[in-house]
Amino acid sequence: MVQQGIVVGIVALLVVPGLFSMSTTTQAMGSGVITVDDEPGDADYTSIGDAVEHSQAGDTIEVYSGWYNEPIIDVGRQALKVKGVAHELGSGNDTGKPIVNSTRGQTFVVWGKSVVISNFSFYCLNDAVDVFADNCTICDNDVKGGLWPINIRDDERPRYFIGAQILRNTIENVSNAVTYYGIDGTISANRISRCYEAIDVGYGSQETTISHNIITGCSIGIQYSDGSGLIANNSVSAWHGLELSVPAGDHVLVLHNIFHNCSIGLDVFIQRNTTRVVENNFIDNKYDVWFYQNHPRDYNLFSPIFSDNFYDSWQGTGPVVIRGRAVIFWIPFLVEMEIFFEIPIWVPWFYRDRHPAQTPFEIDV
Repeated sequence: MVQQGIVVGIVALLVVPGLFSMSTTTQAMGSGVITVDDEPGDADYTSIGDAVEHSQAGDTIEVYSGWYNEPIIDVGRQALKVKGVAHELGSGNDTGKPIVNSTRGQTFVVWGKSVVISNFSFYCLNDAVDVFADNCTICDNDVKGGLWPINIRDDERPRYFIGAQILRNTIENVSNAVTYYGIDGTISANRISRCYEAIDVGYGSQETTISHNIITGCSIGIQYSDGSGLIANNSVSAWHGLELSVPAGDHVLVLHNIFHNCSIGLDVFIQRNTTRVVENNFIDNKYDVWFYQNHPRDYNLFSPIFSDNFYDSWQGTGPVVIRGRAVIFWIPFLVEMEIFFEIPIWVPWFYRDRHPAQTPFEIDV
Protein backbone atom coordinates (compact mmCIF):
# COMPACT_ATOMS: atom_id res chain seq x y z
CA MET A 1 0.00 0.00 0.00
CA VAL A 2 2.82 2.37 0.88
CA GLN A 3 4.53 1.60 -2.42
CA GLN A 4 1.28 2.17 -4.35
CA GLY A 5 0.86 5.51 -2.58
CA ILE A 6 4.38 6.53 -3.52
CA VAL A 7 3.73 5.65 -7.17
CA VAL A 8 0.46 7.61 -7.23
CA GLY A 9 2.19 10.58 -5.64
CA ILE A 10 4.98 10.53 -8.21
CA VAL A 11 2.44 10.37 -11.08
CA ALA A 12 0.52 13.29 -9.58
CA LEU A 13 3.68 15.35 -9.28
CA LEU A 14 4.47 14.66 -12.93
CA VAL A 15 0.97 15.34 -14.29
CA VAL A 16 -0.30 18.27 -12.23
CA PRO A 17 2.57 20.67 -13.03
CA GLY A 18 1.84 19.97 -16.68
CA LEU A 19 -1.77 20.97 -16.12
CA PHE A 20 -0.69 24.17 -14.40
CA SER A 21 1.73 24.89 -17.24
CA MET A 22 -1.01 24.41 -19.85
CA SER A 23 -3.35 26.71 -17.94
CA THR A 24 -0.72 29.43 -17.54
CA THR A 25 0.22 29.28 -21.23
CA THR A 26 -3.40 29.59 -22.35
CA GLN A 27 -3.97 32.53 -20.02
CA ALA A 28 -0.88 34.34 -21.31
CA MET A 29 -2.20 34.11 -24.87
CA GLY A 30 -5.22 36.16 -23.82
CA SER A 31 -8.02 34.82 -25.99
CA GLY A 32 -10.77 35.79 -23.56
CA VAL A 33 -13.72 38.19 -23.82
CA ILE A 34 -14.24 40.86 -21.14
CA THR A 35 -17.56 42.72 -20.95
CA VAL A 36 -18.27 46.29 -19.84
CA ASP A 37 -21.68 47.87 -19.17
CA ASP A 38 -22.52 51.06 -17.27
CA GLU A 39 -25.30 49.34 -15.30
CA PRO A 40 -23.72 47.57 -12.31
CA GLY A 41 -24.07 43.80 -12.28
CA ASP A 42 -24.67 43.32 -16.00
CA ALA A 43 -21.04 42.83 -17.06
CA ASP A 44 -17.57 42.11 -15.75
CA TYR A 45 -16.84 45.84 -15.28
CA THR A 46 -18.60 49.20 -15.38
CA SER A 47 -15.42 51.06 -16.42
CA ILE A 48 -13.53 50.66 -19.69
CA GLY A 49 -10.28 51.59 -17.95
CA ASP A 50 -10.72 48.87 -15.33
CA ALA A 51 -11.40 46.29 -18.04
CA VAL A 52 -8.25 47.30 -19.93
CA GLU A 53 -6.18 47.19 -16.74
CA HIS A 54 -7.27 43.61 -16.02
CA SER A 55 -6.95 42.36 -19.61
CA GLN A 56 -4.21 40.36 -21.27
CA ALA A 57 -2.64 40.62 -24.70
CA GLY A 58 -5.02 39.30 -27.34
CA ASP A 59 -8.20 39.75 -25.29
CA THR A 60 -11.38 41.31 -26.66
CA ILE A 61 -13.15 43.94 -24.54
CA GLU A 62 -16.80 44.40 -25.48
CA VAL A 63 -18.24 47.72 -24.30
CA TYR A 64 -22.03 47.87 -24.42
CA SER A 65 -24.31 50.89 -24.95
CA GLY A 66 -24.15 53.52 -22.27
CA TRP A 67 -22.36 56.64 -21.08
CA TYR A 68 -18.78 56.21 -19.81
CA ASN A 69 -16.97 59.03 -18.02
CA GLU A 70 -13.36 57.92 -18.29
CA PRO A 71 -9.97 59.39 -17.43
CA ILE A 72 -7.02 58.55 -19.66
CA ILE A 73 -7.15 54.86 -20.67
CA ASP A 74 -3.63 53.49 -21.25
CA VAL A 75 -3.64 50.50 -23.59
CA GLY A 76 -0.26 48.81 -23.29
CA ARG A 77 -1.07 45.21 -24.14
CA GLN A 78 -0.55 44.00 -27.69
CA ALA A 79 -3.36 42.84 -29.98
CA LEU A 80 -6.05 44.04 -27.59
CA LYS A 81 -9.43 44.66 -29.24
CA VAL A 82 -11.63 47.28 -27.57
CA LYS A 83 -14.92 47.47 -29.42
CA GLY A 84 -18.25 49.11 -28.79
CA VAL A 85 -21.47 47.12 -29.01
CA ALA A 86 -24.55 49.15 -29.97
CA HIS A 87 -27.05 47.56 -27.58
CA GLU A 88 -27.51 46.74 -23.89
CA LEU A 89 -26.03 43.66 -22.31
CA GLY A 90 -28.68 43.31 -19.60
CA SER A 91 -30.91 45.82 -17.80
CA GLY A 92 -31.27 49.44 -18.88
CA ASN A 93 -32.51 51.08 -22.06
CA ASP A 94 -29.35 52.46 -23.68
CA THR A 95 -29.03 52.16 -27.46
CA GLY A 96 -26.42 53.02 -30.06
CA LYS A 97 -22.65 53.11 -29.87
CA PRO A 98 -21.26 53.48 -26.34
CA ILE A 99 -20.45 57.13 -25.58
CA VAL A 100 -17.05 57.89 -24.05
CA ASN A 101 -16.72 61.26 -22.32
CA SER A 102 -13.14 62.25 -21.58
CA THR A 103 -12.65 63.79 -18.12
CA ARG A 104 -8.96 64.68 -18.71
CA GLY A 105 -8.82 65.82 -22.31
CA GLN A 106 -7.55 62.50 -23.70
CA THR A 107 -9.28 59.13 -23.87
CA PHE A 108 -7.35 56.16 -25.31
CA VAL A 109 -3.54 56.30 -25.32
CA VAL A 110 -2.28 53.22 -27.16
CA TRP A 111 1.21 51.82 -26.54
CA GLY A 112 0.66 48.20 -27.58
CA LYS A 113 1.09 46.95 -31.12
CA SER A 114 -1.83 45.71 -33.24
CA VAL A 115 -4.52 47.23 -31.00
CA VAL A 116 -8.03 47.82 -32.40
CA ILE A 117 -10.31 50.63 -31.15
CA SER A 118 -13.71 50.45 -32.85
CA ASN A 119 -17.37 51.48 -32.78
CA PHE A 120 -17.40 54.24 -30.12
CA SER A 121 -18.85 57.73 -29.91
CA PHE A 122 -16.36 60.20 -28.43
CA TYR A 123 -16.92 63.52 -26.71
CA CYS A 124 -13.47 64.85 -25.84
CA LEU A 125 -11.59 68.07 -25.18
CA ASN A 126 -8.39 67.12 -26.97
CA ASP A 127 -7.71 63.61 -28.29
CA ALA A 128 -9.98 60.60 -28.70
CA VAL A 129 -7.22 58.15 -29.64
CA ASP A 130 -3.45 58.74 -29.43
CA VAL A 131 -1.35 55.93 -30.90
CA PHE A 132 2.35 55.29 -30.23
CA ALA A 133 2.67 51.79 -31.72
CA ASP A 134 2.66 49.90 -35.03
CA ASN A 135 -0.16 48.16 -36.90
CA CYS A 136 -3.06 49.64 -34.93
CA THR A 137 -6.59 50.04 -36.31
CA ILE A 138 -9.00 52.88 -35.46
CA CYS A 139 -12.32 52.24 -37.17
CA ASP A 140 -16.08 52.89 -37.20
CA ASN A 141 -15.96 55.59 -34.51
CA ASP A 142 -17.90 58.86 -34.25
CA VAL A 143 -16.10 61.93 -32.92
CA LYS A 144 -17.73 65.26 -32.11
CA GLY A 145 -15.42 68.00 -30.87
CA GLY A 146 -11.79 68.04 -29.79
CA LEU A 147 -8.44 69.16 -31.11
CA TRP A 148 -6.68 66.08 -32.53
CA PRO A 149 -9.14 63.21 -32.20
CA ILE A 150 -7.09 60.58 -34.09
CA ASN A 151 -3.43 61.27 -33.61
CA ILE A 152 -0.67 58.84 -34.66
CA ARG A 153 2.67 60.56 -34.23
CA ASP A 154 5.38 61.17 -31.64
CA ASP A 155 6.74 64.72 -31.49
CA GLU A 156 8.93 64.22 -28.43
CA ARG A 157 10.89 61.28 -29.86
CA PRO A 158 10.58 61.61 -33.64
CA ARG A 159 9.74 58.19 -35.03
CA TYR A 160 7.37 56.88 -37.64
CA PHE A 161 4.80 54.21 -36.93
CA ILE A 162 4.04 51.42 -39.38
CA GLY A 163 0.82 50.09 -40.80
CA ALA A 164 -1.92 52.18 -39.17
CA GLN A 165 -5.47 51.60 -40.44
CA ILE A 166 -7.84 54.57 -39.99
CA LEU A 167 -11.13 53.43 -41.47
CA ARG A 168 -14.80 54.49 -41.67
CA ASN A 169 -14.72 57.08 -38.88
CA THR A 170 -17.10 60.05 -38.79
CA ILE A 171 -15.47 63.20 -37.41
CA GLU A 172 -16.90 66.70 -37.11
CA ASN A 173 -16.27 70.05 -35.39
CA VAL A 174 -12.61 69.43 -34.53
CA SER A 175 -9.28 71.10 -35.20
CA ASN A 176 -7.14 68.42 -36.91
CA ALA A 177 -9.22 65.31 -37.53
CA VAL A 178 -6.60 62.70 -38.55
CA THR A 179 -2.86 63.14 -38.05
CA TYR A 180 -0.51 60.40 -39.24
CA TYR A 181 3.29 60.47 -39.26
CA GLY A 182 4.04 56.95 -40.36
CA ILE A 183 4.84 54.38 -43.00
CA ASP A 184 2.57 52.11 -45.01
CA GLY A 185 -0.64 53.47 -43.48
CA THR A 186 -4.19 53.52 -44.84
CA ILE A 187 -6.66 56.36 -44.24
CA SER A 188 -9.85 55.32 -45.98
CA ALA A 189 -13.65 55.76 -46.08
CA ASN A 190 -13.76 58.42 -43.35
CA ARG A 191 -16.37 61.20 -43.26
CA ILE A 192 -14.89 64.46 -42.02
CA SER A 193 -16.65 67.82 -41.81
CA ARG A 194 -16.36 71.29 -40.30
CA CYS A 195 -12.77 71.21 -39.10
CA TYR A 196 -9.57 73.16 -39.67
CA GLU A 197 -7.59 70.29 -41.19
CA ALA A 198 -9.15 66.97 -42.16
CA ILE A 199 -6.14 64.73 -42.88
CA ASP A 200 -2.49 65.54 -42.19
CA VAL A 201 0.20 63.11 -43.36
CA GLY A 202 3.37 64.64 -41.98
CA TYR A 203 7.08 64.84 -42.48
CA GLY A 204 8.93 61.55 -42.85
CA SER A 205 5.91 59.53 -43.87
CA GLN A 206 6.15 57.00 -46.68
CA GLU A 207 3.84 54.78 -48.72
CA THR A 208 0.60 56.06 -47.19
CA THR A 209 -2.73 55.60 -49.00
CA ILE A 210 -5.51 58.18 -48.60
CA SER A 211 -8.63 56.97 -50.36
CA HIS A 212 -12.44 57.11 -50.48
CA ASN A 213 -12.74 59.86 -47.86
CA ILE A 214 -15.49 62.50 -48.01
CA ILE A 215 -14.34 65.88 -46.69
CA THR A 216 -16.61 68.93 -46.46
CA GLY A 217 -16.50 72.39 -44.89
CA CYS A 218 -12.85 72.31 -43.79
CA SER A 219 -10.10 74.89 -44.15
CA ILE A 220 -7.64 72.28 -45.45
CA GLY A 221 -8.90 68.97 -46.82
CA ILE A 222 -5.68 66.96 -47.12
CA GLN A 223 -2.19 68.09 -46.12
CA TYR A 224 0.43 65.72 -47.56
CA SER A 225 3.84 66.96 -46.51
CA ASP A 226 6.23 64.17 -47.29
CA GLY A 227 6.88 60.79 -48.80
CA SER A 228 5.64 58.58 -51.58
CA GLY A 229 2.02 57.49 -51.62
CA LEU A 230 -1.40 57.38 -53.24
CA ILE A 231 -4.23 59.92 -52.91
CA ALA A 232 -7.20 58.46 -54.75
CA ASN A 233 -11.01 58.48 -54.96
CA ASN A 234 -11.55 61.22 -52.37
CA SER A 235 -14.26 63.88 -52.53
CA VAL A 236 -12.94 67.15 -51.10
CA SER A 237 -14.75 70.42 -50.59
CA ALA A 238 -12.53 72.76 -48.56
CA TRP A 239 -10.86 76.17 -48.65
CA HIS A 240 -7.74 74.37 -49.87
CA GLY A 241 -8.65 70.91 -51.14
CA LEU A 242 -5.20 69.27 -51.23
CA GLU A 243 -1.98 70.91 -50.09
CA LEU A 244 0.85 68.82 -51.50
CA SER A 245 4.49 69.48 -50.66
CA VAL A 246 6.74 66.56 -51.56
CA PRO A 247 10.55 66.73 -51.27
CA ALA A 248 12.83 65.78 -54.10
CA GLY A 249 13.01 62.14 -55.03
CA ASP A 250 9.62 61.03 -53.73
CA HIS A 251 6.59 59.90 -55.72
CA VAL A 252 2.94 60.79 -55.10
CA LEU A 253 0.06 59.83 -57.38
CA VAL A 254 -3.07 61.99 -57.16
CA LEU A 255 -5.70 59.96 -59.02
CA HIS A 256 -9.50 59.97 -59.46
CA ASN A 257 -10.32 62.60 -56.83
CA ILE A 258 -13.09 65.21 -56.91
CA PHE A 259 -12.10 68.72 -55.82
CA HIS A 260 -15.18 70.92 -55.75
CA ASN A 261 -16.28 74.23 -54.24
CA CYS A 262 -12.73 75.01 -53.14
CA SER A 263 -10.88 78.29 -53.14
CA ILE A 264 -7.91 76.28 -54.45
CA GLY A 265 -8.55 72.67 -55.42
CA LEU A 266 -4.88 71.61 -55.51
CA ASP A 267 -2.16 73.75 -53.95
CA VAL A 268 1.14 72.06 -54.78
CA PHE A 269 4.79 72.85 -54.11
CA ILE A 270 6.67 71.17 -56.96
CA GLN A 271 10.16 70.00 -56.06
CA ARG A 272 10.49 67.10 -58.50
CA ASN A 273 8.58 66.00 -61.58
CA THR A 274 7.87 62.54 -60.14
CA THR A 275 4.54 63.81 -58.78
CA ARG A 276 1.54 62.82 -60.94
CA VAL A 277 -1.91 64.47 -60.97
CA VAL A 278 -4.05 62.28 -63.23
CA GLU A 279 -7.78 61.95 -64.08
CA ASN A 280 -9.17 64.15 -61.32
CA ASN A 281 -12.31 66.29 -61.49
CA PHE A 282 -11.94 70.01 -60.72
CA ILE A 283 -15.44 71.47 -60.41
CA ASP A 284 -16.73 74.87 -59.20
CA ASN A 285 -13.41 75.99 -57.71
CA LYS A 286 -12.09 79.54 -57.65
CA TYR A 287 -8.70 78.16 -58.71
CA ASP A 288 -8.43 74.56 -59.81
CA VAL A 289 -4.65 74.32 -59.36
CA TRP A 290 -2.00 76.65 -58.03
CA PHE A 291 1.67 75.75 -57.70
CA TYR A 292 4.93 77.06 -56.31
CA GLN A 293 8.35 75.93 -57.42
CA ASN A 294 12.06 76.48 -56.83
CA HIS A 295 14.65 76.36 -59.61
CA PRO A 296 12.20 75.96 -62.52
CA ARG A 297 15.10 75.81 -64.95
CA ASP A 298 15.84 72.35 -63.57
CA TYR A 299 12.50 71.06 -64.86
CA ASN A 300 10.75 70.62 -68.15
CA LEU A 301 7.78 72.94 -68.58
CA PHE A 302 6.04 70.19 -70.47
CA SER A 303 6.69 67.50 -67.87
CA PRO A 304 3.61 65.24 -67.45
CA ILE A 305 2.92 66.19 -63.83
CA PHE A 306 -0.66 67.11 -64.82
CA SER A 307 -2.42 64.76 -67.23
CA ASP A 308 -5.97 63.94 -68.37
CA ASN A 309 -7.80 65.89 -65.65
CA PHE A 310 -11.26 67.40 -66.08
CA TYR A 311 -11.56 71.18 -65.52
CA ASP A 312 -15.05 72.65 -65.69
CA SER A 313 -13.43 76.09 -66.11
CA TRP A 314 -11.80 75.02 -69.37
CA GLN A 315 -13.61 75.22 -72.65
CA GLY A 316 -12.11 74.73 -76.04
CA THR A 317 -9.35 72.62 -77.50
CA GLY A 318 -5.69 72.15 -76.77
CA PRO A 319 -3.83 71.97 -73.46
CA VAL A 320 -4.88 73.58 -70.18
CA VAL A 321 -2.36 76.06 -68.80
CA ILE A 322 -1.57 75.45 -65.11
CA ARG A 323 -0.42 78.76 -63.65
CA GLY A 324 1.74 79.42 -60.64
CA ARG A 325 4.93 81.08 -59.42
CA ALA A 326 8.56 80.07 -59.36
CA VAL A 327 11.73 81.30 -57.69
CA ILE A 328 14.39 81.81 -60.35
CA PHE A 329 17.14 83.02 -57.98
CA TRP A 330 17.80 84.53 -54.55
CA ILE A 331 19.45 87.84 -53.74
CA PRO A 332 21.78 87.60 -50.71
CA PHE A 333 21.28 90.39 -48.20
CA LEU A 334 24.11 91.06 -45.75
CA VAL A 335 23.03 92.23 -42.29
CA GLU A 336 26.49 92.27 -40.73
CA MET A 337 29.63 90.18 -40.99
CA GLU A 338 28.73 86.47 -41.26
CA ILE A 339 24.99 87.20 -40.93
CA PHE A 340 22.95 87.32 -44.08
CA PHE A 341 19.74 86.02 -45.58
CA GLU A 342 18.40 85.56 -49.09
CA ILE A 343 15.44 87.24 -50.73
CA PRO A 344 13.61 85.04 -53.27
CA ILE A 345 12.76 86.52 -56.64
CA TRP A 346 9.41 85.17 -57.84
CA VAL A 347 8.22 85.14 -61.43
CA PRO A 348 5.03 83.81 -63.07
CA TRP A 349 5.47 80.24 -64.28
CA PHE A 350 3.29 77.58 -65.83
CA TYR A 351 2.81 73.91 -66.62
CA ARG A 352 0.42 72.27 -69.03
CA ASP A 353 -2.16 69.53 -68.92
CA ARG A 354 -1.81 68.49 -72.53
CA HIS A 355 -4.76 66.10 -72.61
CA PRO A 356 -7.61 67.48 -70.48
CA ALA A 357 -10.76 65.37 -70.27
CA GLN A 358 -13.83 66.60 -72.14
CA THR A 359 -16.32 65.28 -69.55
CA PRO A 360 -16.01 64.57 -65.80
CA PHE A 361 -14.95 61.13 -64.70
CA GLU A 362 -17.29 58.79 -62.87
CA ILE A 363 -15.37 58.45 -59.64
CA ASP A 364 -16.13 55.87 -56.96
CA VAL A 365 -15.77 57.60 -53.59
